[in-house]
Amino acid sequence: MTGLERKLVARDREPSFRPIFIVAPARSGSTLLYQAMTRYFDLCYFSNAMTRFPESPVCQAILLSPFGGCDPPDTFLSNRGHVEGGRGPSDGTKIWAQWFRNEPQRIPNGVLTPRQRREVRTVISRFQDAFAAPFINKTQRNCGRILALAEIFPEAVFVCMHRDPFEMVRSRWQIFQSRDDEDRLWQSYRPHNAHEIVTDDPLEHLCQQVVFTEAEIESDRRMLGRQAFFDVHYEDFCRQPAANLEAFAGFYSEGFQGPALKRRHGIPASFAAGETRNLPAGEAEAIRSHLRRLAEARPAVDVDA
Repeated sequence: MTGLERKLVARDREPSFRPIFIVAPARSGSTLLYQAMTRYFDLCYFSNAMTRFPESPVCQAILLSPFGGCDPPDTFLSNRGHVEGGRGPSDGTKIWAQWFRNEPQRIPNGVLTPRQRREVRTVISRFQDAFAAPFINKTQRNCGRILALAEIFPEAVFVCMHRDPFEMVRSRWQIFQSRDDEDRLWQSYRPHNAHEIVTDDPLEHLCQQVVFTEAEIESDRRMLGRQAFFDVHYEDFCRQPAANLEAFAGFYSEGFQGPALKRRHGIPASFAAGETRNLPAGEAEAIRSHLRRLAEARPAVDVDA
């Protein structure tokens, strides 16, 4: 954090809006949801331009707010979670790295120091002040930060995107086949029990990663209480995105004395659900078989790790 940034966040500041965090496994449609929410509602977020100077998000918010720094482009294209353009919404990985460790990726409550928690809360509050709008963020790392974020922001709202696990695994499998790097099996968040994934079968590995991640999210939801979570289902969202977002707007304002969400731009009446090429019958059946076995096993999630 730069010297000027530290001066701007030296004094505690309470948030004027409830921050919003999208939580979902990779290939669930969470990037499309992120794009639609930032386009439809008047929200602020870490943009691609801001990630070039990750140690000064509040400074950049103050500088960019008069110039539409959080007015996203009218596009809903993305490349494996990355949205192009300086004003495109980013996951903000480099900015969050000031406070959240890289490994292990699961960060429950009690891990961040009181100073770190105060700093994050003040930074996001000042960021919201600059744009006079609620803050929203989507990163796959949010899957493991639910409890830590709720500790920092008891008023936070979590939006969970759901998609058929088969479709998520199928999409990840096709990405795996298109890459040759050593880390291609770990395309996303590593759940706390990733060490239990010891299979040599990459399809089975991807199935376990999806199932373990979803189980971890559900466990944290039970700890916090479902009133903090709003659920979106990918196929239904693609059919009627505006209706889903209007339902969220009602949920966001329910029981909270702060300002309601403002509408900003229109969005398409529907989205085409993501298309992936058909898999060979043997591969498709292998995915379904692994997912059935995992569902029957009901993997226990020990979230004390």
